[in-house]
Amino acid sequence: MEIIKNSSTHLDTFLLNSFTNLYKKGIRDFLMPAGGTPESFYHLLNETSYNELEHSRLWQIDDILNGHSQGQFLNFFNKNLNSFRKNLIPIKDIEEGPSQPFVSFLGLGVNGHVAFHEPHIDADFSFGCVELGEETLKYLNLDKGTWGVTFGLGTFLKSEKIYLMVKGSHKSAIFTRFMNDDPTVPAVALKKHPGLVVLIDEAVSEAAA
Repeated sequence: MEIIKNSSTHLDTFLLNSFTNLYKKGIRDFLMPAGGTPESFYHLLNETSYNELEHSRLWQIDDILNGHSQGQFLNFFNKNLNSFRKNLIPIKDIEEGPSQPFVSFLGLGVNGHVAFHEPHIDADFSFGCVELGEETLKYLNLDKGTWGVTFGLGTFLKSEKIYLMVKGSHKSAIFTRFMNDDPTVPAVALKKHPGLVVLIDEAVSEAAA
């Protein structure tokens, strides 16, 4: 596991350079999260020449299936990807994961989930519908009984590389549990992967110190 600590701006630049370099090496499939954590990274991606990355395939990794926020993450991508929207593979259209070599970009959730692989879900879960946990419901202001569709650890651990983004002081507590190998934190399983890169910003680093 490699840990990179820097400002959020520098981390976004690092992610963009990593994405571009992986594309140049022949990777075309990238599993991508929605939300505030990667949003500024997508803004940088939009400033990149589309022609340089036109054959990339951006796989949406999760979304909300029911309730007042149904499809919220797809709406996020439609708003934030600009010309790269045509490269997005919406999760509602996915039946199984990419067969080609792929790379996963993930964010660490407040309860330790990655995508919607919640703490109550089996560690080998790969793809499907899941009932969202209480902490996720509270964080996203969702009603009890809300379900999601998501890729899981069983897919992410097949990646060529994994980039785990942790930004904001509100993620410091769960990051500490991740670093301490708390068995109730799903993201801990990512440490099995030899290509895991964890990126933490100054807010997380200072709060967790």
